[in-house]
Amino acid sequence: MRDVRLLAGGLFGGMWVFQLYTAFLPEYFHTIRGMDLRAASSMTAVLPITGMFASLGGGIGTGITGLRKPFTWPVAITTLLGCAGAISMTDPIWIRVSLVLVGIGAAGSLAAITTLLMELPGMTPAKMGTGLAFMWSVGYSGAFVAPFLGGVLAAHYGLKAVMLGFLAFQFMPIVAMYFLPETGPGRARYEIAPAAGAASITTSSADAAQP
Repeated sequence: MRDVRLLAGGLFGGMWVFQLYTAFLPEYFHTIRGMDLRAASSMTAVLPITGMFASLGGGIGTGITGLRKPFTWPVAITTLLGCAGAISMTDPIWIRVSLVLVGIGAAGSLAAITTLLMELPGMTPAKMGTGLAFMWSVGYSGAFVAPFLGGVLAAHYGLKAVMLGFLAFQFMPIVAMYFLPETGPGRARYEIAPAAGAASITTSSADAAQP
């Protein structure tokens, strides 16, 4: 299914970036920013703490709005901005803010992705299981390769250059999830409203044309 492939590609890029950053951020803060290992580790601990609340907020948000897509590619943009800020900012406060964005991007879309997959046209429980297995398998392959390849390249080009360069993979979830369909029940409100407006305009024009 096309949409399952899009989701798998998005997870590949997202998990590539997230795994690379969680693996190397403590080392980056220690060697580049001059933090001791305790401070560097506590700084990185912002990621899972933020993820706890982001995953909950994303799940509640999809339920309240009845929409899925606002919690997919826009959330992935926060990871891109957060990762860039985490390695370019020097103020500890702004570094923490950037890591909060990364945590939101990493966990805020999980409920929406799973629900969207479940609601795809033609989806069945059997296909759902296979689709999830395929998606996570592709995603974890990116998570496996990223720190291994990143470590090799960092020895030649420097850690900061590699972390900035590998941010290009974060465009994969942004682009892939942008092209996913909106499957939530809330989409009906946005489909009916324009149709009703068009019908009103057509009726008014017809009335105006009558003598």
